[in-house]
Amino acid sequence: DVNLSTCESYIFDFKRFNPLCDMEITSTFKKIRSCSIGLLFGVFLLAGGLLQAQNIKYVKAGGNGDGSSWSNASGNLQDMIDLVDVQQVWVAAGTYYTEVRSFTLKNDVAIYGGFPATGNPLLADRNWQVHKTILDGKNERRVVSNNFTEAAPLTATAVLDGFVIQNGNGIGETGGGMYNSYASPTLSHIDITNNAAAGAGGMANWDSSPTLTNV
Repeated sequence: DVNLSTCESYIFDFKRFNPLCDMEITSTFKKIRSCSIGLLFGVFLLAGGLLQAQNIKYVKAGGNGDGSSWSNASGNLQDMIDLVDVQQVWVAAGTYYTEVRSFTLKNDVAIYGGFPATGNPLLADRNWQVHKTILDGKNERRVVSNNFTEAAPLTATAVLDGFVIQNGNGIGETGGGMYNSYASPTLSHIDITNNAAAGAGGMANWDSSPTLTNV
């Protein structure tokens, strides 16, 4: 067993570093003389789950924040994808343009569209058919370009879910909406429309096998 003072110290640190936690557990521990290793381990698991949420970044059209929350959302989708250690990117309804280069997915990053553009929506509030989240190539370039190599491919751990991909242009090459080379991302709830290319205007796959669900 761990003595009470040690256990309460861990709980204090947990609550201090997780201010959104509403658990009133300190008073409970005051009623007992000790807490078990198992209970303490459970506290650490819960803390780890809350801390993991810090790896979610938030994007809104017109946002100018650092992406740490909906109220501080970034307007730059690619910048959020490219951040080190990011695990998920949540994108609110709106249109996101390829300004300088095409969007590129990343291994171990899930990008979810379909969130309402107001409030602080959770995953349960996501509806990609109602809250249209659009990636637009402005007829100037491919919308999504996943150009990888055999030695370092894009895998199924790269997820794009809940988007419209439109107005892409392959500029004389293949894959106006999405181009995959040694890239096999997981694509779900994707509407690919109004894209142009020399061939495979919607999506071109070279040495690639993306997983498609409702695409």
